[in-house]
Amino acid sequence: MRAFQLTHRTTYRYSAPVSVSRHVGYLTPLEAPGHQVVDHHLLTITPTPTEQVTRTDYFGNRQLHFQIEQPHNELVINAYSKVRVAPKPILDPPGGGPTCAEVRERLRASYDAGEILACQMANPSRLTLATEAIAGYAHQHLAPDRPFLEAALALGTKRCLTTGSVWATVSLRWRKYSR
Repeated sequence: MRAFQLTHRTTYRYSAPVSVSRHVGYLTPLEAPGHQVVDHHLLTITPTPTEQVTRTDYFGNRQLHFQIEQPHNELVINAYSKVRVAPKPILDPPGGGPTCAEVRERLRASYDAGEILACQMANPSRLTLATEAIAGYAHQHLAPDRPFLEAALALGTKRCLTTGSVWATVSLRWRKYSR
């Protein structure tokens, strides 16, 4: 595994003094398969917060909530982390590996954090329209018996669907969407 030392610095400069400020920061690297946080103990915030609470969100990200209750013209946040990253595995050639149906079933049955995140991203949102055109596009490229890597590569090289100025993504779900 390769080791990296990460330094993050954010500086806010205000045009007038701020008397009270509340913030949420995502300053700790996420633990993931092949990505290990070795050390994350040095975090400095200037001016010093009067309140500071750490939480973990739905996706496993550590959130730092803090409040400053003294007049200040500048806020400086420094975070230092050490991580180790494993080399990425070599992917199967496009004709091999699991099929789209096998990947879909694996994602449905998984409790792995990374795979749960992938499932979350397959759902429609207020920024992603779920239309019959997108479903047809998905059916064309993500046929159940097609090798998944081949399908992903084909999707990456094909034009994206658009509706006006809204970019649409393709869902791994094979169901008919209503408009």
